[in-house]
Amino acid sequence: MSRAKVGIVGSGMVGGTTAYTMMLNRVADEIVMVDCDTPRSIAEASDIQHAVPWQHDARIRAGELSDLAGADVVVFSAGVNSKPGETRLDLLGRNAAVVEETLPDIFRHAPQAVLLMTTNPVDVLTFLAIVISKQFGIPTQQIIGSGTTLDSCRLQCELAAHFNVSPRSVQAMVVGEHGESQVPLFSTAKISGLSLEAIAKSAGREWALQDQERIALNVRKAANRIVRGKGATWFGIASCLSEIADAVIRDKRRIMPVSVQIEKILGGEPAVLSLPSVVGRGGVSGSHVPEMSEPELAALKQSHSVMAEACLRTRASLHSEKI
Repeated sequence: MSRAKVGIVGSGMVGGTTAYTMMLNRVADEIVMVDCDTPRSIAEASDIQHAVPWQHDARIRAGELSDLAGADVVVFSAGVNSKPGETRLDLLGRNAAVVEETLPDIFRHAPQAVLLMTTNPVDVLTFLAIVISKQFGIPTQQIIGSGTTLDSCRLQCELAAHFNVSPRSVQAMVVGEHGESQVPLFSTAKISGLSLEAIAKSAGREWALQDQERIALNVRKAANRIVRGKGATWFGIASCLSEIADAVIRDKRRIMPVSVQIEKILGGEPAVLSLPSVVGRGGVSGSHVPEMSEPELAALKQSHSVMAEACLRTRASLHSEKI
């Protein structure tokens, strides 16, 4: 296999932790960190490079946007974090300007790269990235958002705690918005192939509607609790970004709940939200609506409507007259 290269735009806590996680997981042979605060990107790259002798023999360096040339994946983590009490959609105005300013240069220098968006609100900013990419002839499947991959991990952890099992034994997914209208799929969640109802019965544990509501709330509000405690989240999302990038670089064709443009699958206006999607070299090659209960399907359609409206408003208020 040829040498793998990843670019990370934004060297804050998410970008820095993502670079470190990718180095530990041997995702790439070269990681280029880019930030408008050059001393920060140099410091982060140097600090991570100093861990290399104990780990994977990779090159971690700071660079400019032009140094992204030849990258297999570019992670976009630039922007501001949410403040306590803010929703992800509240960040839209501040971070959309960063996306509009930066993405054209990324597309010029690394048109072959899969762009992995993680700046919030990730679904709407992934839509914005798709709109901008059309000027440069970038295929839509090359634009992915981290979506509900982290929400799904949070759901797995909550279910594991409830049933007192390892999170690695839990198969569960959140779909829709990475935000307030997200939809945890309890109806198809499994623990080592067994339904939640079957596990509860055999273990003598409660599994009622109030348990689902409590867990869904914990998952939806997890980021707010972390932001109140330490200012931002970075470890969980870095792990998700590392796994998505690895699936692209090694063409694993993993099915993951990433943000993709949805048009005909759910009907209605185009929107970007998370559905189980096949992730491999070149980006996403297909998305699927999973089995779910009628209330879950209704909630997913509502999430689609919320995202479609947000995407329409974003397109109408773009700063660049060229888009």
